[in-house]
Amino acid sequence: MDKTEIVSSRSKTILFLVVGLFVLLSGLVGRKELGDWAFWSIEVFAGACALVLFWLVIRPHRLLLNEDGFTLSGGLHWQPMKVLWRDVEEFVTKRGPNLTTWIGIRFRRDARRFRLAGWLRRDDVLPGVWELCDPEMVDYLNEWRLRAIAKRSE
Repeated sequence: MDKTEIVSSRSKTILFLVVGLFVLLSGLVGRKELGDWAFWSIEVFAGACALVLFWLVIRPHRLLLNEDGFTLSGGLHWQPMKVLWRDVEEFVTKRGPNLTTWIGIRFRRDARRFRLAGWLRRDDVLPGVWELCDPEMVDYLNEWRLRAIAKRSE
């Protein structure tokens, strides 16, 4: 079984960055209609989002899949995090706020855990904006995990 690297989608990240910059600039243009508190709240939030998204364009998330497990690197992670296939029960689609979805991980009870999405304080979701939509990515990762486990048991 070979290695496969999946890199988060730069085009989707750039699209989110453009939307964030639009919100940032809209706040500046509409400052007279907004109160000080609303204006600064919008500007600080949109500015922080734009900085993070700009960083994610430069250093996108990467998933390296191999027969032992997967390694998450890039993004806001300074050190790669390796998760073994034997620690994962399955990947699932998780519902987030405002109709968003995330790639969730169901770990075995005795599994070693990482804070994969550190800024969310979550150890059961994969961060990143991937080329595949979340349900397709979940199917792909589950298929990879099953093949790797089957190959190891041979």
